Amino acid sequence: MTNQPPLALSATAWAPVNIALIKHWGYSSSDQGGSTDQGGSTDLAGSTDLPARPSLSLTLEHGSTTTVTWRDQPDHRILLNGEVLTPSDGEKATASFAFLEAVRMAGDLGPLHASVQAVSEVPLSAGFASSAAGGAALTVAALEAARLGPVNPSNGLDWCRRLGSVSALRSLRGGVVRLDVDHEAKKMTLGGVDTDLDLVVLGCLVQGKKKTVSSSAGHDQVTTSPYWAQFARDATGRLDRLVGGLVAGDLAQVGGLAEADALAMHAVMLTNHPPIVYATNATWRVWHQVVAWRGEPAPSPQGYCTLDAGPNPHILCARADADELAQRLLALPDVQRIFRSSVAATGARRIITPDTTAPSEHTW
Repeated sequence: MTNQPPLALSATAWAPVNIALIKHWGYSSSDQGGSTDQGGSTDLAGSTDLPARPSLSLTLEHGSTTTVTWRDQPDHRILLNGEVLTPSDGEKATASFAFLEAVRMAGDLGPLHASVQAVSEVPLSAGFASSAAGGAALTVAALEAARLGPVNPSNGLDWCRRLGSVSALRSLRGGVVRLDVDHEAKKMTLGGVDTDLDLVVLGCLVQGKKKTVSSSAGHDQVTTSPYWAQFARDATGRLDRLVGGLVAGDLAQVGGLAEADALAMHAVMLTNHPPIVYATNATWRVWHQVVAWRGEPAPSPQGYCTLDAGPNPHILCARADADELAQRLLALPDVQRIFRSSVAATGARRIITPDTTAPSEHTW
């Protein structure tokens, strides 16, 4: 006989956003199933397509806090920043509800369903990787609350893949995170990169409203661009050169490659059929200004731009230039707010609170 679960099980987790310097844009749709290299097996139902490109990101200090409580109720319920989310609210919402149901079944939770309360520290659906933090936090909180923890890189990756967000996988780790893809073996490798660079990222809010084309929809359209094949081929070489710059402490090499990859990704988007236009005039005004500051007589602040699937540019710089760049950026009419962050050392982790007690805190 299966033991009846208690009336309620609860856990809270926090996970960071990340900003990709080498983008994973697009999936290899022929690759179904697969596994991670940490020893976990996949072939979990749900979104298991492998990303077409490897990627590299910086873990940041802003994030998302998620509490999952399994209780006796007829269905799963999600509140995101105080608003009710339903399965029909887009691809990521659909995947989140399917993920919760899979956890319920794996945990043999019987009549219990999830009540989820999630709060994001950054704007939603605006190119700040809110879904990365949200997906990683949901993974940890749901599994820990269902007593399927402790969550570790193996089961965390395999479960997180169900949510259909590659960026969420990178939020499971701290520091500089590299996600490699082996399409032949159908697996992904999540690891870290060491650097002596003391980096700061300045996320510039130029438009806070949600984008009209989701990232998921954008991934599905990549092959309609004539530049897609070259973008996919360039990924590994560009990533290796960027890692070389990180190891050598060469900010100009790191920043230049990050700018090139972001521009290449948006060139793919702009030449999709139909085109996807995430950047705005304000985006490019900020970008051009940062480049112009780099060209001033020394000592000039050296900032480098990157841009995810949204209109809000992120400026990468050395800590020594961060204060001056932040002041200059805030003086621009287009910049409404700056999300300033160092590179965070830790990724997604359970938060132990009086209401969500557990023997230990799990982090990696």
